[in-house]
Amino acid sequence: MPSTKSRMMLTISHELHAVLLAWGKAQGVYPSTLVASFLEENRPIFQALTAAIQAQKKGKEAEALKAMSVLTGKALADLGGMMQGKKH
Repeated sequence: MPSTKSRMMLTISHELHAVLLAWGKAQGVYPSTLVASFLEENRPIFQALTAAIQAQKKGKEAEALKAMSVLTGKALADLGGMMQGKKH
């Protein structure tokens, strides 16, 4: 049965395609699976970036900074965990 998920077509450079093919081969999955997984895992980052951009466009600098601080805090927490050998 075909998937009912939303679809998006991307045009990428030959160099990026080669990287994704190699990455997929190393992981044992299709490159499209890697891209979809990567995007899904980073959805909170995309949402925070969107909120920050929308707030900034409305002139709500404090709100934009708050949205960006969520990103910064998450990045620092992940970096700290990686440095301690933990997986987030």
